[in-house]
Parts: sequence; structure tokens; C-alpha cells
Amino acid sequence: MSAQTTRRTYTIRETAALTGLPASTLRYYEQIGVISPISRGDSSKHRVYDDDDLDQLMWIACLAATGMSVSDMRRYVANGRVGPSAAGEQIEGVTRTPLARVAW
Repeated sequence: MSAQTTRRTYTIRETAALTGLPASTLRYYEQIGVISPISRGDSSKHRVYDDDDLDQLMWIACLAATGMSVSDMRRYVANGRVGPSAAGEQIEGVTRTPLARVAW
């Protein structure tokens, strides 16, 4: 017997409320490649976010809260896909943020 799991999906409005990022920012981050392209509904073609998308967006919200620039966020996310070999650049990017400079 196999257990089926139903993945929860969220509208852009729900995603904005859960992440604290305005819907316009969610669209912008997708457009410029800060986040991966979001799935679309079959009939409506509206964005459909899932738990993995929310997880990624929460990381992005944290990066934005540090004052990290959008270009640095895009680089940070790309390096995350590369894996451990990009760890040095990840650390460098985070320590360049305005909040990190104050904390150090």
C-alpha cells in the first residue's frame, strides 16, 4: 500500500501574506531570476506556489531583510544550486550585506 501525499498550493495573495513579500515583489523576483519560475494553474494560468516555493521565498525574504542587493540575491541563489563548491562565495556575499557590516 502506498501513501499518497497531497501537496498544498498557495495563490500569490496567500504567498505574499505568508512570506511578507508583496505580490509585485514576488512577480519581480521571478521575472529577473531571483527565484525559479513558478508553476501556473492549468486553466487560469495564475501562479501556483507550493511548499518548496515558500521555503525558497522565506530564504529570499531573510536575505532582503539583511539589505542584500537583488543582484547579490540572484548570485546567492545560483550558488546554492551549485552546492558546496560555491560556499566561499556564499559567505562572501552574505558578509557584504549592510546588516552584516554592522554586526561585524
